[in-house]
Amino acid sequence: MEVAPEDLGIEITKHHEVLEVNAPDVRSAGVKLDSVDELLAKLSLAVQ
Repeated sequence: MEVAPEDLGIEITKHHEVLEVNAPDVRSAGVKLDSVDELLAKLSLAVQ
């Protein structure tokens, strides 16, 4: 049994218009680390 939205008092209107869609920027390759300690050291250096 299908019920139309209008039968339920629901108004279906378009609220947004898509103007354009772009691909995200290309990111550089990441770095693989061997341990959590190495990760924490790199993060602490990046903050300073």
